[in-house]
Amino acid sequence: MYIVYIIQSEITFKYYVGQTDHLTNRLYRHNSGFSLSTKSGKPWCLIYEVELPTRSEAMILE
Repeated sequence: MYIVYIIQSEITFKYYVGQTDHLTNRLYRHNSGFSLSTKSGKPWCLIYEVELPTRSEAMILE
């Protein structure tokens, strides 16, 4: 299963859309500053997630 998710920065209020097969780990990476594209907006809050059966479908939705 793959997950498409939307997170929102608590600082800038901007949104980020991504897809992953391990949401908990991915959110940790966003909030720890490991992801350059979201480093400046941390902390991030999960506001939406949906599971899809394949990565292809997740990439299309993303």
